[in-house]
Amino acid sequence: MQLHEEAFVVFRIDNGWCQFCLCIKNCPYSIPITRVEMLQADSVGADPIKILASDADGLMRSQYEDSRIQVIWKCDGIRFRFILLNKTNYPLTIDWDKIICVDTEGEIGNVIHNGTKYNERNSGQLKTIIPKMAKLNDFLVPSKNCVFNRGGYFTVGRWQENYLFPCVYKNAKDLNSHAPNLIGKTMRLEFPMVINDIEYSYTFYFELSDLAGNAK
Repeated sequence: MQLHEEAFVVFRIDNGWCQFCLCIKNCPYSIPITRVEMLQADSVGADPIKILASDADGLMRSQYEDSRIQVIWKCDGIRFRFILLNKTNYPLTIDWDKIICVDTEGEIGNVIHNGTKYNERNSGQLKTIIPKMAKLNDFLVPSKNCVFNRGGYFTVGRWQENYLFPCVYKNAKDLNSHAPNLIGKTMRLEFPMVINDIEYSYTFYFELSDLAGNAK
């Protein structure tokens, strides 16, 4: 089952405006990975981190690669989307309950991924096994960011995903006053993986590098 469309009706922000209120859409930050830590790192080439061409959705894509994995990340301000390739000849196991997200304020929290229902966000998640030379297309969302909006007189209750950092403003003046203050802030994911019974603990750092759309 898909996490969103099939499980619940989701409150989202689209086309520049909230569906249920008038406020400026999120700032289009560029959010690349700028650093990757792994104690037993074995990178491919001098620079294991590469910035790739943006997708059709305009989101920046970053790639990390070493002798074991290749992972392509893109962050839309709500989700960490990724494609993870297992380059080894052994199965790669992901224990989703061990992944930790550290936000721009340094607060930690667990995550959920595609297939987990919102109302089961605090329950244990099944591990995922990626076979040798195979890849997984998935995303991560901090569990604490999945909240139920009870609605009001004219709206029904529904689940929503909050943003990873402040990026919704009432008007362009507030946007231009406050949004630049987040540039340089970092988020990180503590992402352990098990290959051939050995755990490799990766830490991916994401930086709000600039306002890609230059708010006006």
